[in-house]
Amino acid sequence: MDGDSIRIQGTKHDGSAVVRTFDVDDAATQTVGDLLDEVRSTFGNNISANIDAEGRILVTDNQVGPSSLTVTLVEENEGGGNLDFGSIDVETEGRFQMEISAENKDGQLLIKHNTFGDKAGFSIDQSVDQLGLSTDEVRGVDVAGTINGEVATGFGRILTGSRDNATTDGLALRLTMTQDEIDSSGSDRGIVNLIYGVGRSLVDTLSFITDDIDGTLRIREDAIDDTIDNLGAQVVALERRVEQTRSQLVRKFATLEGSLATLQSQGDFLSSQLAGLSTGS
Repeated sequence: MDGDSIRIQGTKHDGSAVVRTFDVDDAATQTVGDLLDEVRSTFGNNISANIDAEGRILVTDNQVGPSSLTVTLVEENEGGGNLDFGSIDVETEGRFQMEISAENKDGQLLIKHNTFGDKAGFSIDQSVDQLGLSTDEVRGVDVAGTINGEVATGFGRILTGSRDNATTDGLALRLTMTQDEIDSSGSDRGIVNLIYGVGRSLVDTLSFITDDIDGTLRIREDAIDDTIDNLGAQVVALERRVEQTRSQLVRKFATLEGSLATLQSQGDFLSSQLAGLSTGS
């Protein structure tokens, strides 16, 4: 009815809140399609809003992955109308897009996972027999084998030498062959020659320089410390010799002072004796 309004509110894919009002200005010309356009616009046109086969409003998030999308239509009915949109009956949580591709191979539908290994897989559930599909669950297989005769662990298409292996510890190889190629030509795939690159050479050089035990920097640091210790010992020895020399000079000076005092006393005595002789004459 004219004068009514519908409040559109909810949260977007990322959880941010939105709210907008759809006004019924002309009930004779405005349709549910206009309301759905307003709903799409409210959510930045990142959703799909349609009417399903049962006449219900169906809103779908166009972005893949876990979604925080919520939608609520509130009938204000200020103009005397009797709109009632009910409540949300079914809520389906979003999920991440599956890495699955389909192609036509020899006139047949081939469905395969785009990644490799035991962690990759999917299930098929169908109810239309004419498609030639059967309900099934498919799981990938991790690569398996040995490297240079030593135990290796497979993850997807990567085969990695186990820890503590004598020659292949941490060495990783990426298998690009299919199972059919392995079955036809055998599992022995030749010889791998390992050549250290610039990165490994740089690491080795830096380790040789910075090693805490016998690295170049450590040796130079120890040599400098030894030089400082030797210089310190020499300074202590020189200080001890200077002290000894000073003590000797002090003793000699005291001896000279004693000798000078004795000579002065003798000189005074002789002077007095000479003066007495002069008076007697």
